[in-house]
Amino acid sequence: MGGGWRQLWAAGAGLLCWLGLAGAWWAWTGAARHLGDSPGMPVACVSFAPYGAGQSPFQRLDLPPEQIDADLAALRAVSRCVRTYSSRSGLEATAALAGRHGIAVALGAWIGSNDKDNRLEIEALIAAANAHPETVTRVIVGNEVLLRVELRADQLANYLDEVRARVKQPVTYADVWEFWLRNPQLADHVDFITVHILPFWEDEPVAVDVAIEHVLATYRQVRAAFAGREIFIGETGWPSAGRAREGARPGRIEQGRYVREFLAAASREGFDYSLIEAFDQRWKRQLEGTVGGAWGLLDAWRRPKGTLLPDVVGNPSWRWHAGLTAALALLATLVAWRRGGPPTAGGWFWQAGAATAVALALTLQARHVAESFHTPLGWLANLAGLAAMALLAAALLDLLRARFRGEAHPAASAVPVAETLAWLTRPPPWRLSAAQGFAALHVAIDGAALTTAAGLLSDPRYRDFPTALFLVPAFGLALRTLFVREASAAGGREEGLLALLYLGLALAIVLNEGPLNRQSAGFALVLLLMALPRARAARAT
Repeated sequence: MGGGWRQLWAAGAGLLCWLGLAGAWWAWTGAARHLGDSPGMPVACVSFAPYGAGQSPFQRLDLPPEQIDADLAALRAVSRCVRTYSSRSGLEATAALAGRHGIAVALGAWIGSNDKDNRLEIEALIAAANAHPETVTRVIVGNEVLLRVELRADQLANYLDEVRARVKQPVTYADVWEFWLRNPQLADHVDFITVHILPFWEDEPVAVDVAIEHVLATYRQVRAAFAGREIFIGETGWPSAGRAREGARPGRIEQGRYVREFLAAASREGFDYSLIEAFDQRWKRQLEGTVGGAWGLLDAWRRPKGTLLPDVVGNPSWRWHAGLTAALALLATLVAWRRGGPPTAGGWFWQAGAATAVALALTLQARHVAESFHTPLGWLANLAGLAAMALLAAALLDLLRARFRGEAHPAASAVPVAETLAWLTRPPPWRLSAAQGFAALHVAIDGAALTTAAGLLSDPRYRDFPTALFLVPAFGLALRTLFVREASAAGGREEGLLALLYLGLALAIVLNEGPLNRQSAGFALVLLLMALPRARAARAT
């Protein structure tokens, strides 16, 4: 039976208060920050990989010339040069098409461990360079081959010597700056040195506040090691989304700041460069997490990200996020009203607040899923996780409604983990009560959270911190434990073990990531909150 109209007015008033706070927070995330004009525009050169939002080099497709031509047209106001990484899969048309737009090309060949593929790349590179000498201004044979340990330096030198003998343009090899310092003999096989200087990806990550100082120091170190040689910075930039690495935090504002400061330094110091990259490459998220697909000056749909504008917006989609939060909170509040909500205005104030908090958490989770996943399997797994969190949120909100009314609720029951596991290990069909189903969902979320945390320790470089995915269980189950005493009335060794695992993983992640990484601290806090219900249940035994 639904609540009365007076209750509905109380619910609406409370909801407006909480949504006002949530909307203000979303507006703060979308507030523009004035960074000033970008110096040195258009930029000298940008990395050019013309793969669209649903495309990947792993698909072995041939990019149509019309697509490449449209991408070059989109870049005409951004850069006067593009750097390519391959001369096949349709990219062989780049040199001819770029000339129509007045764009020079630093033409690349993708070299790896397969000599047959290397031969095809080399021949395509040489053909394009010789066919378009007015457009192809330099030739880059190989990209980070030594870093990937796919060729030895002497094998790479043979390819470089061959290309130098067959083209008129200056020839180089591109790699992270440390690998040039480790292999100085390659300087005898190139016309100039091409180094990648990426403060974010350094083994010791560099925060954006001091990133340009690091770039300048590294550039001078390379210049001293190769005195008298031309040095070209073949890749530098900053990601606009993804996980932080120690004090190095991605973001649109951080990207805008880095690019401006770098362009000013390049103009002041007089060095040549290519920014990475023209467009966000979403397929790179498979290899490097969210951050790998977020280095573009334009997004994957060729829309400017605004990081070169005088005023940079950190979250341009904040209105959509605020709207989704409001819609979810309204839906949750209406459901509570229909089921008979709190009997007092004060109760409705807190019921609406809980609905808004849950809606905010689910919106953050949905944003994380949209930003972070590329493969169908990743989408499927995370949409399933989103559905599970929505189910948990609905149960917790209904528990709160029932508590205000003094009613019993299945989510208030204490079901030991051992009992839940015993049910789940029985052959289907499972016949679980509502209380047992809630307990099973809690156990499943424990497994997902602990597995995710362990993954962050085993492969920390590219994995995101999925804090948003676990906000609902972290805060919701912790508050349930604190305010619903009977929810922690039963437990056993299994609960104690889960609590210890949460505590140990939280500590290990913070120690591994360092004190400057606020993202890791936030995820560790989530793990600690998720440990609380299990620790209270173990203590009660």
